[in-house]
Amino acid sequence: MEQGLAQQLTSHFTKAPSTDEKRELTIGSSDDGLEHVLLSEEEKPLLIARTNVKDRRIDILAAGDGATPCALGPAFQLTYSADQSSWRLCSTHCETCSFRPPTAKSCTGQHQCTLMTLHQEKCQIGQGNAMCIKVELSQEGDALCDACRRRCCCSGSQVSSDCITLASRKPKWSRRLRSLTLDFGGRCSEACIRNFQLVSGGREDSASVNDVLMQYGKMADNTYCLDFKAPLGIVQAFAAALTATFWD
Repeated sequence: MEQGLAQQLTSHFTKAPSTDEKRELTIGSSDDGLEHVLLSEEEKPLLIARTNVKDRRIDILAAGDGATPCALGPAFQLTYSADQSSWRLCSTHCETCSFRPPTAKSCTGQHQCTLMTLHQEKCQIGQGNAMCIKVELSQEGDALCDACRRRCCCSGSQVSSDCITLASRKPKWSRRLRSLTLDFGGRCSEACIRNFQLVSGGREDSASVNDVLMQYGKMADNTYCLDFKAPLGIVQAFAAALTATFWD
């Protein structure tokens, strides 16, 4: 518990904020870009992400007040394809089964509940190139754990057919600056190829800054803003930002 990895306490990371609430968090990155820490508005560590390039996996651990979390393994995992175009975020356990006695039927091995899938590809806009992103989110409560037959946030290897779809807001080509630009409302202070915003699917061409549901932008060396609102939860927004790790 002191290490912040009591698995039954991770559900709040997947829940979206209330309709009128906006979170403004910060991500700190190591110099090699393989470890990231998500900080709250009060600069308290929330989640730690560690990239395993060999296994094409990013382990996401819940941060705590004690020693560096490692004993119980990651609460979430973000895996990606060899070409880094397809990503999948999973919760590594069923919270209901975590409370069941050892003699009861429960999840065995590493039970994975799919929370989000993401696909990205490079596209040309004006005279520049940008990453075009499509995100599919499982709706909370739309699936059951195979073992206990109770709600498990979401489950299975595919996001359900009635998922929520988001897409990256397309930047505008500036003839004066001779580069692609996006309005981050003052939160992003440095140009970076990893800067992006997400809006509701189908609105990527017409959306304004007021329609943005998530934005990830560079503020200083190894420091990025992560702002989001419903339908994204903390871990879904963090994972979406982490998919930009290998952009160059």
